[in-house]
Amino acid sequence: MTKIGKETELRKSFGFAENQHSRELNSELIERKEIPDSPFLAVRSGEEWFLMFGKYRLNMIVHKSYEDVLEDAKNATWDRIIQIMGCMIEFNEEIKKLEK
Repeated sequence: MTKIGKETELRKSFGFAENQHSRELNSELIERKEIPDSPFLAVRSGEEWFLMFGKYRLNMIVHKSYEDVLEDAKNATWDRIIQIMGCMIEFNEEIKKLEK
């Protein structure tokens, strides 16, 4: 695969790929829902729901319902902003590595 092809795959994976944690849960992964009008996903494993941004799990909070995850997604705190910035920086670093 060419460098451009790898970068394209990485860009695609940023929005939709599973991170290591969700890969570990893959056999248990029951449901993934995009949260409307946001860059977030709600993921359910067994009876537990959690919030993700692309391939990154945003926190270790376990929710009991999809509605709880929706409320968490609306929580625009400084911590959440820093989390998203960290994810974007990490993603940018991955792209830089592919460009070398």
